[in-house]
Amino acid sequence: MPQVIVVALPSNNRLRDYLPSDNREGADGSEVAWLAEAGGGENYLEFLEKELFPHIEESYSTLNYRLVIGHSAGATLALSDLMDSNPRFNGYIVIDPPVVMQGRYLLKLSESAEKIHAQNRSLYLSYVPHGDG
Repeated sequence: MPQVIVVALPSNNRLRDYLPSDNREGADGSEVAWLAEAGGGENYLEFLEKELFPHIEESYSTLNYRLVIGHSAGATLALSDLMDSNPRFNGYIVIDPPVVMQGRYLLKLSESAEKIHAQNRSLYLSYVPHGDG
């Protein structure tokens, strides 16, 4: 395995930081109170791109390859980035994204993505159905 730099970032509010949509719909379509703080995912990605990545690249000798691993809400953030017109990562390990939460946000995003800008990107996706749609 090549040498890598592993960066693990704590979050004191994973719903705010990892969910890009502020939609509060649960799997059954009803409003879910605990999704009230969702919707800051794009801000989090901007922080990574404009502050964290430059800091790491200035502090360490790096290659131009970035891998993200996300589980649950973090998986939503990773997939959202992959489907963005300017993905920030080269590789994505996505574990159990909540595809039916937030008004089926991930499904709608993937359906509306005219072209996923994922050339030269790698994706590993693991999903376990939870009986919620």
